[in-house]
Amino acid sequence: MCKHVLKPKEYLDRLQHVLTQQDGFSIAYTNEIAGLTDIIVKDNKGNEIFIMPKDGGIYGELSYGTIMQIRGIQAKHPRVLLVSFSKIDTVIQEALLKMGAYFLIKPTIENVIRKLGEIAGYPDSYSINIPSQPPASIIERVTSAIAAMFSKFLPSKK
Repeated sequence: MCKHVLKPKEYLDRLQHVLTQQDGFSIAYTNEIAGLTDIIVKDNKGNEIFIMPKDGGIYGELSYGTIMQIRGIQAKHPRVLLVSFSKIDTVIQEALLKMGAYFLIKPTIENVIRKLGEIAGYPDSYSINIPSQPPASIIERVTSAIAAMFSKFLPSKK
């Protein structure tokens, strides 16, 4: 499976949709801030995992402030999974590992679900259910984008 090619918002919408299809997890809370959605999932034991999406923006790399943000989150939610849509500097990666935070760099949806299973302590044989049909909103967006792209090749009506 290739790395995600969706925009972060679309990727997170798809991740939430896929999470609702998993036997081992339920979505406890979501909060959208600046186009990225924090997600708290609960495993079968009722333990929470905080999924923190992060994008480096125009710089293409996460800032050192990310470490402080995760520390603050860990005060309430000890298990944090950082899903980065950008590069993560080696120094930041080492700090995250020392803090006990998990992270993935430009992961597929399947990578995120597998990592959640690992964090929750599910066996390696944990079954991942990835629906083949994307949510309708994504289909509608893609259809609209394709229609707009081809409309410039159609003769205009006068």
